[in-house]
Amino acid sequence: MSASRFYTRTEDMTYFPFPPPVKRQNSEEILMNSCKMSSLNEPAEFKMNHLKNGTSQMMNGDDDDAEVDGAAHTERKNAVVTKLTFQDQRHHSDILQCLNTLRKNGQYCDVTLEVGSHEICAHKAVLASSSRYLMELFSLDESVPNSHYKLNNFDYKHFDVLVNYVYTGKLEVEEHDIKSVYKMAMRLKMVRAAEACSNYLADNLNAMNCIGIRSFASGFADASLTKTCDEYIKKFVTDVATSNDCMALPRIQVEVIGADEVPIMEKDDNQVDSLVVDWIREALEEQPTWECLTDHVNVLYLASDNVLRDCKDLDTNELRRTEYIKDYQNMCKKRQITPSKTKESSHRRHNNNSINVPRKIKLMSGDIDEKPAEPEWRVLATAISSEKKRLCIAMLDNQLATISIHYRPTPAMMDPGTEKNGSASPEISPRQISADTLTRQMSLVLLAPMSVARSGLGVALLKDNIVAMGGYDRGECYAMVEQYDLSLNKWFPLKSMTIARGRFDACSLNGKLYACGGSNSRTELRSLECFDPVSNEWSSLADMRQTRASTGLATLNGKLYCIGGNCGQGGMKSCECYDPNSNSWSDIAQMNQRRSESGVCALNGVLYAVGGCDSWNCLNSVEMYVPQDNTWKLLPSMTSCRRGAGVAAFDGKIYVIGGSDGNSVQQSVEIFDPATQSWSNGPMMVSPRVSVGAIVVGNRLFAVGGFNGKLFLNTAEYLNLELNEWCSYLPTNETRCSGSSSSSSSEKH
Repeated sequence: MSASRFYTRTEDMTYFPFPPPVKRQNSEEILMNSCKMSSLNEPAEFKMNHLKNGTSQMMNGDDDDAEVDGAAHTERKNAVVTKLTFQDQRHHSDILQCLNTLRKNGQYCDVTLEVGSHEICAHKAVLASSSRYLMELFSLDESVPNSHYKLNNFDYKHFDVLVNYVYTGKLEVEEHDIKSVYKMAMRLKMVRAAEACSNYLADNLNAMNCIGIRSFASGFADASLTKTCDEYIKKFVTDVATSNDCMALPRIQVEVIGADEVPIMEKDDNQVDSLVVDWIREALEEQPTWECLTDHVNVLYLASDNVLRDCKDLDTNELRRTEYIKDYQNMCKKRQITPSKTKESSHRRHNNNSINVPRKIKLMSGDIDEKPAEPEWRVLATAISSEKKRLCIAMLDNQLATISIHYRPTPAMMDPGTEKNGSASPEISPRQISADTLTRQMSLVLLAPMSVARSGLGVALLKDNIVAMGGYDRGECYAMVEQYDLSLNKWFPLKSMTIARGRFDACSLNGKLYACGGSNSRTELRSLECFDPVSNEWSSLADMRQTRASTGLATLNGKLYCIGGNCGQGGMKSCECYDPNSNSWSDIAQMNQRRSESGVCALNGVLYAVGGCDSWNCLNSVEMYVPQDNTWKLLPSMTSCRRGAGVAAFDGKIYVIGGSDGNSVQQSVEIFDPATQSWSNGPMMVSPRVSVGAIVVGNRLFAVGGFNGKLFLNTAEYLNLELNEWCSYLPTNETRCSGSSSSSSSEKH
């Protein structure tokens, strides 16, 4: 049997004309078989010219034919033709096919690459021809014919994809591995493979992924991909601004005073954006970390010379020190910021925030440059949410970030002609600001934080004060209880619960507080306890019929309704109702869908169960319980899936704040209008929050505590309906809320 009839089955399940491993061919046989396959499978193309001084031998034919051929032979002797040109269309593929088979059979391999726990045998010449990185690596040890290299910090899966590409000329990558293969190709300096991945990413941009891809492209100085991302972000900035990736970016909040007095605003609002970027650049040169700008609101003054200055540096001769400015300056002093202009701190800041890129090696023509581009300080796009609010997506020292810009009315300005001692009376700006506008502004006194950061807490209302109960911080559950007095901007301790609880819900009914179910860090609970402010005592009540954690709790018609939850894995459909008059629990109809970590509230005589998760999947579905019929009815779904969202009835509608979609913590808000049975988007919160408490106090909706994706929170913020924005600062005109809360708040914890 001839050698060409033997076949070896390789890893990619194709068959090649080589003998089985028990009888290997030498290189001459392999090349001969390759040529045979070429001639059998596809005819070669020839270009035949007459050969000078060539000869021809007659094999058949009669004399007449011989005479004719003799004349042709004489003519050919006088022709001037020198060569044969043969273009083998199969040559490249056959060579690659042969080399790949040799590699898989371990034949003629002169290098072994150890990647993780795997070893890859290959040919130095082949790898070096495709990878500048490997060529430079091999050139360090050219004298060793058989070399073993251990490649640290390389991922075998993606490395193997590129090795297969080298030996086949075909790159096959799953979508979720594109970035990883791109990184590997960049590191190995495999230009065309990296460009293929880059082009794929550019062709598949959308509002949800463009921020991540833009940051990724910037890290490798991929100018083409960066430009494509910038154009996309600018074109679809409104959609991009609401994406999870954009919300997760560092955010610098800026209040600009004086913008309504400077002519620049009449010409180009974007120029103010650029001025803010310039100010940030100068501020970062003085401060060692980004947190100095992102952990508070920065109040800037736009002077008549089109220069932005921090109001903390202004004195009374430049801007009247209103209560607003005084609060800001006092707050800056309390932060005890110590500017550092040393080169060392500036260098440290730059190194800490620069994006990591592969080490720089001198590149040859045609290679993709890995060197980071010059630091970028510019606005990529601006989304205008209102006449006075803008959200900029910007590159700040090669770091993607968002800048929230809010234009404030200009306080009374000092007359430029007055003496520097400020004795003259201030002159009011020509553009008068209505008193109503001024009274609606917030102070810069932060809402007081809770004594501890916590998530999964119970929040309820007691005598118009917010009460925060239990919760957890990195696994530890609390029994502590504290209440917040808005008029005093202080949290005061109350008596602790009888048991530590986290991942539970709470509510108020008839002037008492109720805490139900949850977890004590070791096991789920079924207990119910009640706090009586008159006796200042917590007392245990009848246990629920089932153990439940991550449940929803609301009051309706003088009863407590405990909705869904979980005990171990998976959400629950079952629900229970507690009657305080009989101190007993009873079952009600099951929900249509299993729900854990859902938000529950009551409005207009019915209950709403919003979002949550069934087991592993976050939900965007909503259902309503009608007690008269003891039935649950599905309602229109939210636009986003949310678990651990804060839910409250507010202003006659259902507000759903924050939560998690299973991938990231949300900062967005959705509003359900029962009258139209439709959902709409609300204003974005100051901070992303999941497992957050939601409570209505007067005409304000508060978000308390929670987890922002990185840190447990002890802060609160509230939605001001009049301004339609969230704020974490005490209102300037705050007085103790009198009378009862809005009717909706009495039915939601």
